[in-house]
Amino acid sequence: MSVRIVAKKLNIPKSTVSGIKVKKLGIRAQTQKKAPKYVKDQERRAKTGLRKIYKKTLRMTLVIDDKTYVVLEPKGQPGRKYVHLKNHDELPFQLKFNRITKFLKKYLVWQAIDENGKVSEPYVTNKSLTADIYLKEYLATCHYAKVCLEFLTQEKLEFIGKHENPPNIPQARGIEKCWALCKQRYLEQNNTPSIWNKTSKNVAEELGKTVTDHAIENAIEDTKSVLVSPDNVNNHVRNTSDVETPTEIVVLQT
Repeated sequence: MSVRIVAKKLNIPKSTVSGIKVKKLGIRAQTQKKAPKYVKDQERRAKTGLRKIYKKTLRMTLVIDDKTYVVLEPKGQPGRKYVHLKNHDELPFQLKFNRITKFLKKYLVWQAIDENGKVSEPYVTNKSLTADIYLKEYLATCHYAKVCLEFLTQEKLEFIGKHENPPNIPQARGIEKCWALCKQRYLEQNNTPSIWNKTSKNVAEELGKTVTDHAIENAIEDTKSVLVSPDNVNNHVRNTSDVETPTEIVVLQT
């Protein structure tokens, strides 16, 4: 029950309820974290699949690739917009409201990052993707196209097959943190860049260490530790000193 509802029922100010809650009772609010809701046998399949993937990729160079959608105008990025002014009654109309377009123009960005901090050239398009250019192995059957599997086999790239791919594991998608950093940088731009490549390169150059720390330490290491067991991560932290020099590459596509 929220402070507002309690204050309304007791017919007292919200500040009074908040003061009692924090100062006298020592109760503090905390935002609930999102977690996947498993259905049927998804939880069992997730745990089994994660352990198998961890053992398979322990001595390989891990590559994670993913796609994201970016709006054309930087100011159109989702998020709160703030206006700082002493007297908000004098705020001009054009600053009081954030006008948005109902259907924003977006383009798709697809990149890959490995555990050594190397980022691939981005693939940018505003068209529909087909099996000829969409190398993405996850649980959607339509993406296990023959041309994709043949390419991976010819290039001698190990990949996670559909029968090994655990379902509904958002905690193993650490590349999302890298996307957040890129979009944050993109939001700071005043003019629309011609392509995402320029923006992503600027992020890598100017925020290189930050991107590397988030993408590798959080994304890769968290992924590998989570892949051991969702219930007991701390007992299975990867020790890189015990791992041989990787000779193969596994494509873990999210």
